[in-house]
Amino acid sequence: MPMMRHYLMPSVAIVGIFVLSAHVTYAAATISDAHFQMCVTIPDGFTEAHEIVASGQAKYAFVRPSAKAGELPTIILFKGMGGAVGNETPKNVKGPDGTPATIHTVPWKSFYIYVARIPEVVEGLNALNIVAAIPIRTEAMTVTVVGDHSREAELNTLLTTILSTLNAPSNWQTGDERIQNISYNVGKVSAYLFVLWIVVTIILNSRKTRKEVVNKFDTAKRAVEDAPLE
Repeated sequence: MPMMRHYLMPSVAIVGIFVLSAHVTYAAATISDAHFQMCVTIPDGFTEAHEIVASGQAKYAFVRPSAKAGELPTIILFKGMGGAVGNETPKNVKGPDGTPATIHTVPWKSFYIYVARIPEVVEGLNALNIVAAIPIRTEAMTVTVVGDHSREAELNTLLTTILSTLNAPSNWQTGDERIQNISYNVGKVSAYLFVLWIVVTIILNSRKTRKEVVNKFDTAKRAVEDAPLE
């Protein structure tokens, strides 16, 4: 199972791209991905960042220019994790510069998923990475928002907005699904025990019948042997 810390590494290079070049292309709207069976809407104001995708640092990447000089742009990243993610709390999660992450949970669908908050200094500016691990059935995915540390509340709201529109099947089970699986397994066990009871009953009845026949034969035999000769 992949560890979250393996997927928290791209922000230095990514933010550097936009600090230096700020090159973006057309406006984004909705992502539909067949592999992840995912559909998600990108908020207004973001444009697609082909440089990041081409570099292999993310499967999908979007950027919104900074609101004022001296601030970092806001970036959204989607990246596959290469496998499934469990519901255990991630441990020893660190950022690109070794800064430990703080872990909390946020709602997604009917689940609470893990999010890592990682501060970082990029090009002399205070950045913040907020990374959510999404338990998608075909392959887990990280959704990362990166931006200026002073806009932490805005970054959290942005992540919440993205997650509210992200639809994909999960490898985690809902409460109803767990109850259904338990009921199904209990039903299987009950059916097995019922069949076993029938088989045992047949065997016991068969043995009882055979014993009764033998007893009747022995009784008749003794009666013949004990009968007086005329």
